[in-house]
Amino acid sequence: MNTKPPSSILRITAAVLPLLVFVGGALTLAITKCPDEKGYWPIALAALTLAVLLAKDKREAVNIAVAGMSQRLVPLMVCAWLFSAILGQYMRVSGMIPVLVDFLRSLHVTGGVFVGIAFIVASITSTCTGTAVGTILMVTPVMFPLGAETGANPTLVLGAILAGGAFGDDYSPLSDTTIASAETQGVDIGESSRVRFKYVIGPALVALVLYVIFGGGGVTTAHAANAEAQDWTRVLMLAAPALVLAMSMMGADIILSMLSGIVCAVVLGITTGAVPLNQLFGLDMKNFTATSILIDGMNRAVGISIFTLLLVGTVEIVLHTASRDVVRSTVAMSARKAESLITLMILGVNTFLAHNTVTILATAAAARNLRDRGGLNGMRVCQLVDISGNTVMHMFPYMITTVLAMAMARPDLNRYGVDSLNPVAVGFSNFHSWGLLVCLAVVICTGRWRGESPRNEVLPGSLPTSQSS
Repeated sequence: MNTKPPSSILRITAAVLPLLVFVGGALTLAITKCPDEKGYWPIALAALTLAVLLAKDKREAVNIAVAGMSQRLVPLMVCAWLFSAILGQYMRVSGMIPVLVDFLRSLHVTGGVFVGIAFIVASITSTCTGTAVGTILMVTPVMFPLGAETGANPTLVLGAILAGGAFGDDYSPLSDTTIASAETQGVDIGESSRVRFKYVIGPALVALVLYVIFGGGGVTTAHAANAEAQDWTRVLMLAAPALVLAMSMMGADIILSMLSGIVCAVVLGITTGAVPLNQLFGLDMKNFTATSILIDGMNRAVGISIFTLLLVGTVEIVLHTASRDVVRSTVAMSARKAESLITLMILGVNTFLAHNTVTILATAAAARNLRDRGGLNGMRVCQLVDISGNTVMHMFPYMITTVLAMAMARPDLNRYGVDSLNPVAVGFSNFHSWGLLVCLAVVICTGRWRGESPRNEVLPGSLPTSQSS
């Protein structure tokens, strides 16, 4: 029987201790209802500091952390967050959402139907912006209080918004997880998104039906539509994210697509009057600051970007230390077993890291190893990795999206006649992510779509690797 010596076990235990500290801190923040992702900075910094201090060679540990933060995918993710946040800010400031909300009010929808609509709105928003966090920031302040006027269940309204964010985070070519899963497996980003549609549409439709059935169904008490005519030209702002989606689907570089969408949003905002030119850039001489919708947008991505950098550095040190005592096997296995292990690995690591993109980056080398041993192609592994990364990430009570949704909804709880919501119930009301778990189980057990190969797949040997690979 081959067992690891006690010293080896102790080294691995010490190596993962920083991650245990992070999980403990993240759980504490969730219980105390941390307001946003910036609250995770001290916890992530503490984990990184502990990882360095526990390392035998501290200088080497620092170099490993910096190298991990410098991986090509990390700045790519940061750019994706910054640019998608700018687009999201334009959508919010343009006044497009209130126009759509007034339209919903005119339909006098009831609770269950409204919850279904909330899911659709959040799904469209997350697909257009590529960010679940941004979707929660934009949609929750508008849709959540409005749900109280329709007799909707507040837990399911918030769960539907979470589910919609998960849909776009999984499917959108703008999403950081889409970019990370495609890049680490050497497949085209736009093509991976097109292929994923058949994986996600079933769970999305089932979630929609469940929200309509169980969402409330109370008699509507919605206010009448706004007596003043809304400026429907604001809806033209949807052309900006639509352009990004179209370019990405056609294979254009994701950064080029996002920059093109920002230019389109600026032009549309100025020509329609939705976002005046003076909001594009200005100087506040009294306070010695610059004002800009671009700055406001990027500020929304600062929290998640810094959190990611700190966590990536910690994970790289942990993986480098632990991998010294782990032999990477080359023994072949069945495709089903390889797919099961990849899925379970993503689910398990994401449970600890509370960050799906970092999880995908941290497990990329192991996923490619299992991919080779199971004879799988990059597109199949890309789908499994991305879908797995958008399940527990948007369900557990200490995950950023759940914490943020609870924080955004808190000021309007009195509209529903309640003082608080159960974060566990809210997270597990994300029916779409539950559906994704069922979808994964079905396609792995049946082998459905396993043989589909991507065009222009990059060979594993030329894929980007992390310091710990």
